[in-house]
Amino acid sequence: MALPGEIIAVAPHSIAEEIGLKPGDRLIQIDDQPVRDMVDYRFLSAAEDLRLTVERNGRKKRLSVQKEYEDDLGLEFSAPVFDGTYACKNKCVFCFLHQNPRGMRRTLYFPDDDYRLSFLHGHYVTLTNLEKGEFQRILDQRLSPLYVSVHSTEQDLRRRLLGKPEAEDILLQLTELVAGKIEVHTQVVLVPGLNDGAHLDRTIDDLSALYPGVRSVAVVPVGLTRYREGLPGIRMFEKEELAGVIRHVHRRQREMLARIGTRFAFLGDEFYLNAGIPVPGRRRYEDFPQMEDGIGMTRVFLERTRRLAKRLPTQIAIPRRVAAITGTLAAPVLQPLVDELNRIRGLNVTIVPVTNRFYGESIKVAGLITGGDVYETLSTLNPQPDLALLPRVAVRDGDEQRTMLDDITVDQLSEACALPIQVVPNTADGLVEGCLGLERPV
Repeated sequence: MALPGEIIAVAPHSIAEEIGLKPGDRLIQIDDQPVRDMVDYRFLSAAEDLRLTVERNGRKKRLSVQKEYEDDLGLEFSAPVFDGTYACKNKCVFCFLHQNPRGMRRTLYFPDDDYRLSFLHGHYVTLTNLEKGEFQRILDQRLSPLYVSVHSTEQDLRRRLLGKPEAEDILLQLTELVAGKIEVHTQVVLVPGLNDGAHLDRTIDDLSALYPGVRSVAVVPVGLTRYREGLPGIRMFEKEELAGVIRHVHRRQREMLARIGTRFAFLGDEFYLNAGIPVPGRRRYEDFPQMEDGIGMTRVFLERTRRLAKRLPTQIAIPRRVAAITGTLAAPVLQPLVDELNRIRGLNVTIVPVTNRFYGESIKVAGLITGGDVYETLSTLNPQPDLALLPRVAVRDGDEQRTMLDDITVDQLSEACALPIQVVPNTADGLVEGCLGLERPV
């Protein structure tokens, strides 16, 4: 098991290699300051003259470094935080982790609410689980941008949504962050009958009053699994309601554009796809400020499809049948690119949407499909493909075993299906590369 601050890789010809650091060493201090995470590492290692304290085989060693300001040392660590990820103590009415069945691996039940992961990786945090001094650390180390789950700016309603009666006033917190020059992107998980309608309007108005410090708000629909026994009785949007939300937010976008020069509020792709309404053009997404939340990814995929279509070969040397695995939500998005691929002589590509029987059919995204459901789907194909492509989002991030949500690995799935299964990036380029057997985009 990796130790806190353990170095797992040293870049060739880097400063770290020059001073003799090796994988397995632990970085403990820089200039006598503890290194708690990658934030500290970046902040403390920016200086020109450094004194490093490292541990090797249980013994501490001090090293001096002279370098150019902000030059990277060239270290890769086992985890982005060295003192443990901060857990969420909220009981959100829509928390997806609470909707997991029993018996899954422990990590799937761990709710992180760590502001450091918000800064480093774009994770959304509620700011309700900060320990003493951590809010000030955000300001002191200028951890910007941050991604904050707001859900509602009405204090009582937000406390109800978060299941945390003592939650601080989010508007006061955001105001302090903005005053400290911290840029913030926000999120609203929209629940019908709870924080939509007039409540959503108030949230958009309150947040936009803090623009440009608060740069944007992502509005995404609530997702519910079939495992909600004992949880609050909430529901998902019906198809006609999704269309109503789209009209409502588009109207607010026009108002925001006239008032502050940006549409400010951006809808999750799921609204359009589940409503059967085409996603907007590129201009409506502006500079894609909420790409960290996946908003606009469909538009990017479709535009990339058009560009790739002009550069595809006319035929391939060895004929092959390929199954492109995805969730039921994305299947229509992939279809235009698959149509172009099927124009290539010798290539036959079939989209294989996997119905989510594990979580329930209302869960349609590729990132939540399981190995068991993929197996059941692939086993019905006739004729059998020569190769199946699995989007990378369906396997555990950074896992060499390529494990899916139900702990089935890609190798196990491939063996059970008697079929080669290749994991590819969740992009148009990834699909093309996998279908053509390429290592780089066309």
